[in-house]
Amino acid sequence: MSETLQAKFDDLEARFEALNRARVAAFDRIDELEAENERLSTRLAEIEQLVSPDPESVAYEQLTRSQKVHRIRKKLVEHAASRQTGKSQMEYKDVKWLFNGHPSPGHCYDLMELAGELEGFSYETSDGRSNRVLVNFEGVNDEALIHAANNAPGGRRV
Repeated sequence: MSETLQAKFDDLEARFEALNRARVAAFDRIDELEAENERLSTRLAEIEQLVSPDPESVAYEQLTRSQKVHRIRKKLVEHAASRQTGKSQMEYKDVKWLFNGHPSPGHCYDLMELAGELEGFSYETSDGRSNRVLVNFEGVNDEALIHAANNAPGGRRV
């Protein structure tokens, strides 16, 4: 093969490899975007379930587990945002009070444990103390909860 033909072949091969790398990168990006779309679609569905013109008008019996957990987190974040420490906690009796005495003890603890599973929140069980769900406002990344804190009376603006 002549040097000119070899040079053209090498150039074409390099271009083909570059195109192939671009194709693989594009497919990877498509996969990432599809995963992000799925995550956002799921999140939107969750938020749509939470949104109500008057959330306090929804009867306890009509609330889903995720709506109850959201109410606990929202109350914690609102309280934490109004405190200088940026932290707040709820114990069993606080959760029971939040829902006007409706949840059973076991359900209260289940809700508290679930509420502690989001970033910025934690659930503690300790000897000699009541179980509790805690929030550190600085660690919260949920935009809906941050918005709720910003709009709460005495809440911080972030």
